[in-house]
Amino acid sequence: MIYKSERPPEKSKTESSLERETGSRRMRSSKKRKKSSGAGFVVFMALLTLAAVTTMAVLALRAGEELAALSALPVTGEAGDAYIDDYTGAVYSDETFTYADEVFTAYEGVRRNEYDPEGFYFSGGRMGYTDPETGEEALLGIDVSSHQEEIDWYAVKADGIEFAMIRVGYRGNTEGKLNLDNRFQNNMLGAAEAGVPVGIYFYAQAIDVYEAREEAAWVLEQIEPYEIAYPVVYDWEYVGDPTTRTANTDGLTIDRCAEEFCDIIAAAGYTPMVYFNRELAYRSIDLYRLQKYDFWLAEYNETPTFFYGFEMLQYSYTGRVDGIEGGVDMNLCFADYLGG
Repeated sequence: MIYKSERPPEKSKTESSLERETGSRRMRSSKKRKKSSGAGFVVFMALLTLAAVTTMAVLALRAGEELAALSALPVTGEAGDAYIDDYTGAVYSDETFTYADEVFTAYEGVRRNEYDPEGFYFSGGRMGYTDPETGEEALLGIDVSSHQEEIDWYAVKADGIEFAMIRVGYRGNTEGKLNLDNRFQNNMLGAAEAGVPVGIYFYAQAIDVYEAREEAAWVLEQIEPYEIAYPVVYDWEYVGDPTTRTANTDGLTIDRCAEEFCDIIAAAGYTPMVYFNRELAYRSIDLYRLQKYDFWLAEYNETPTFFYGFEMLQYSYTGRVDGIEGGVDMNLCFADYLGG
């Protein structure tokens, strides 16, 4: 789960039925009573209809007032202009930012990066963050897969790791087959025994919402036996190979796949999250559309420059942790998923 474009230098989860009344009292109802009941029913329905029409009128008025400003915006625009994207429906503000010497117009309403740059620091080769106002510390974590091979989870915990994101599996980018990470079960059991709380990520390569739905159902099946404290993450990445089945997948398709996956995960009671780097976030996917989910950012700088807010930061892919041979992805978590 490493973006080439981020490597230095810039490498790249019944119908309710109505019972019918029976009994002699109802059967004995007279014709006269039935007639008066019918008249009363007509009056009742008329009043109900009037109430519904009145309510709809009020709601329409309020909606009209709330949408008036948006309706006045043009459907196209340039950097620095407030406008609505006629294709995606995204609403842009008049605020701008720069990335790779290009000026972008910011989404309206999508949370901003409000972490104080002065709060980030390095100690012992590891990044940390302390909120200057509250004194709260971000949690230190790792994300692992079969690439790390066998892991000594007790050593990992003793080395200060407070959480881990574990790969459950991936979809192949040539045939599109779903594959279980061959270290998933060992990692889940090992982390649990050592007392390291975990989240899950799935390396996605869906090319339509049907495949995204399949991915979500498959992930839920695999993680059902385990305790998941952290989010379940949708990790869709471009491979960089023009011969793969996902090479021509556009941003809108990725948005739809992410939505489908995350909504299914949320319906199952887990916290959904979307993983991306700056390149994917700024140039391909639509964060306005995905803003209801938590974000996991991959950015390998001393201080994250990403314009929008995020709950988790992958800040290195060359970290060193006891109990793991070789490099490992290092992360900070700014959200309280444990409810402590």
